[in-house]
Order: sequence, then C-alpha cells, then structure tokens
Amino acid sequence: MAEDWCAAAARRVEKGSDGVWIRFGPKVDDSLKSRFFSIRFNPITSGAATVMLFGFVIVLLAIGVDRKGCLITSSEEGSDIFRESACYTPKIEFSFWMKWVADCFTWLYIGSQDCWVVFLVVLYFSRFADMKLGKDDDVPEFSDFAWFSMVFSCGVGVGLFFYGVAEPIWHYVDVNRYGHQWNGTKRLPDNERAQAAMNLTWFHWGLHGWVVYAVVGVLLAFLHFRK
Repeated sequence: MAEDWCAAAARRVEKGSDGVWIRFGPKVDDSLKSRFFSIRFNPITSGAATVMLFGFVIVLLAIGVDRKGCLITSSEEGSDIFRESACYTPKIEFSFWMKWVADCFTWLYIGSQDCWVVFLVVLYFSRFADMKLGKDDDVPEFSDFAWFSMVFSCGVGVGLFFYGVAEPIWHYVDVNRYGHQWNGTKRLPDNERAQAAMNLTWFHWGLHGWVVYAVVGVLLAFLHFRK
C-alpha cells in the first residue's frame, strides 16, 4: 500500500518537525492540558497576515473622512448627480475597485468556476477518489449519494429556500447591475429577461455556486481526518 502522504505530513506538523511551525506549551499528547494549552502556529503565514491586516486598518484610519463631491444617485438617463458632503474616501475607492474588477474580470471568475467543476469530476474518477476521510479501515457511514446530498444542502441548499424564488424574480423585475440593459439602453423583452434571470440564478445556486464550498470542504476534511 502506498504511503499516506497527507497523514505523514499531518504527523510532522503535530510533532513540530516540518521546520515551519512553532509550538508553545506542554508536550503533545492526549491529555486535557495538552489539548487546551498547546499552541502551534506558522510564523510566516501568521506574521504576514498580521502585518497586512493591521497595516490595512491603519491606512484606512489615516485616510479618514473628507469633504468632496460624492456620487449621490444615478438617473435613468445615465447622468450622475453630485453634491458637496462628508465622504468616507475608502468607501468611494473600494466601490470603484469593486466595479473595475467586476467589469474586467467577470470572465475569469466564471471560467475559474468551470475549471473547479471539471477538477472535482476528474478528482472523483482519479486514484484519490478512494481516500477515506478517516482511518483506512473505517467503514463509510453514508453512501455517496447521501454524502453528496448533505454537502450540497449544507453549502447552498438552505439559501435555495429563499433565493431559489427571490433571485430570479429580482433579476426579472428589478433594475440591478446584472444586465437589465444588456441590449444597449433598451430594456430586454420579457422572455429574454426571464431566461437571463434563470441563467444567473442557476449559475449562483447550481454546481458553480456549490463547487466553491466543496473544494474548500474537501481540503479541510483531509487536513482534519487524515491524521
């Protein structure tokens, strides 16, 4: 039987022998003291995340509130209405960045979701599909269908109770950023708006919406159960 590389790596992390992690507290064992007072962390990841997080907060606090022309509303004709008022500059900047990312990289987001779906299908039919989320001699508690149903329901099933109806209606009747003016400045016909509303809803709540949870869930499950 091939060596379980995931379990071996987990053991090295627990023992602090991988050369990356630092451990504080009592020796690792099954005692209650060890479980609650033994701390291990990655100094590179933790340090970089701390510097970035607090640096980001300090920069935003330093910018503060400024008085400048703020976008108040946009008319249906496309003209913007501005007025002098107290504005939180970071909010204006982030709104611009968010719109820029959506305008320039929506294709990348949709394409990457397609890639993740294909990745999971390939993974399911690969040699790694037989790896158990537990010990090698453990008997599966649930069937593949039951497991998929639980994971899917946990990821997006709850939201479907509400958004399964609310989202297509919102795309169909409301003026929003998802494309009620796809045909220039003209409002699309009813049948095209209805189809577009369903397409967007299927994308947000179908396999493409679920695959994000599935990939992260599989990674966390292997890290936790394959020790």
